Amino acid sequence: MAASLAVAIAKPAYAAEQDQLKAAIVYNIIRFTRFVPPPEGGVSLCVLASGALSQAIATVDGKAVPDGRVQVRIVSHVSELRAGCTIAYIGANLGPPNYDGVPMVIGETADFAERGGAVGLTRFGRQISFELNPKAAAARGVRFSSRLLSLASLVHGR
Repeated sequence: MAASLAVAIAKPAYAAEQDQLKAAIVYNIIRFTRFVPPPEGGVSLCVLASGALSQAIATVDGKAVPDGRVQVRIVSHVSELRAGCTIAYIGANLGPPNYDGVPMVIGETADFAERGGAVGLTRFGRQISFELNPKAAAARGVRFSSRLLSLASLVHGR
């Protein structure tokens, strides 16, 4: 009984920790990314993800990045991603990476960056890493710093 209770408590704590880690990774990716031309009024990060993950990513709202401050907007449907989003974050299993009108798309689905998304978050056991597609990003006016490229687990479309 005590062992099953410990597992029941550990699972939500682990999930929350993973969501916080994803939020930190997203913020740091934004810090090492430049938009050409720079967005007016800061970087609008639109999030289409589970409630817990959306709330974790919302903690970066107002933080400074080179192109201004991050403004997080939680959305509930793909159609809301096109209006004024500099970056779209797409949670796991929420569709392909083709979102017209959004300069940078970050996703969690398998092979996201390889299939044309700018950034794909990947999991290896308990570790979270990211893959980049600088060619897809550049086509939308997004430039990744050399430092960010060196930290990616895979780089597609060079």
